[in-house]
Amino acid sequence: MEKNKIFLSHRHSDTQSDCHRIRETLEQEFGEDAVFLDIENLEPGIRFADAIDKALKESKVVLVAIGPDWFGDPDENGVTRLFQEKDWVHREVSAALSRPDTRVIPLLLKGASRPTADQLPEDLKELADLQNFEISITRWKYDLGVLVEALAKLIPRKKKPTRPNPYNPNPTPKPQKSWWGRNYLWVLGIFVVLMIVMISSEEFQEGYQDGLNGSKTVYDDEFLDEPEESLTSINVIYTGDDYGCALDLKINIGGKIFTPVGNEYLISGLKQGTQPYSITGIIGCPNQGTCTANGSGNLDIIPNGNYYVSWNTTEVGNCAINLSIH
Repeated sequence: MEKNKIFLSHRHSDTQSDCHRIRETLEQEFGEDAVFLDIENLEPGIRFADAIDKALKESKVVLVAIGPDWFGDPDENGVTRLFQEKDWVHREVSAALSRPDTRVIPLLLKGASRPTADQLPEDLKELADLQNFEISITRWKYDLGVLVEALAKLIPRKKKPTRPNPYNPNPTPKPQKSWWGRNYLWVLGIFVVLMIVMISSEEFQEGYQDGLNGSKTVYDDEFLDEPEESLTSINVIYTGDDYGCALDLKINIGGKIFTPVGNEYLISGLKQGTQPYSITGIIGCPNQGTCTANGSGNLDIIPNGNYYVSWNTTEVGNCAINLSIH
């Protein structure tokens, strides 16, 4: 009897879905008849024990799928199913280990660890000494590919069908070339000759020399783009005064209105050069009360320059105040 099958032993409550995926891949590589997965491979009317025994005799490799629940649920005495002699997983693995011509490979799934000898029944302890193979869910495709290559050294792959290439007694005639396809070289040759004649003419040579000597092209001013205005930023600083007065101001520089926050603030987007400014607002002093403030003039805007709010005149009694920036 030829031994060229793969027996996939597993506990349904433990690794059934994973084993179905593995079976599909193995069948693609080795053929549907080369993989045995208990229930799905049983013929009607065949005793389960006889079918298992027959499949093991024909199998060269037995993959023992071990997941976190491989031992099975314990009975009323606390004995797990794997330690019970009637357990089918126990019987499959025990029968496989007893056959010297059968390769048994522990297949770790779902992050399970290989069981140690002291965790196994007496007739399954040999399983702990066998080299195992792990298929991780994060490396499923890669690990399964490695397993397939290892099994291919023991089980022949199925032959992939080749498509026949029958002789065609009536080959399709080649289509006739168009006029351009037959004469394009002549057309290109005539074009090259015309170009040579044109380049050799006196008019072309005179124009070419004028181009080498250089010529100035004059454009009307209305077509020249005006340069973009250069914008910059300045720092406006108010250093305070001897009377502890607070400023609530609005400053207009070149049409841009700013409300200062704190004693130093940055004003951006200003045009460089001389710009008009004006100051309006309210000044509140602890001793003199509240009064209006105003000021105006011209500023020479310098990029990143520092400009100070100062007091031009101060009359302590009536708080008559003018402001300026310099």
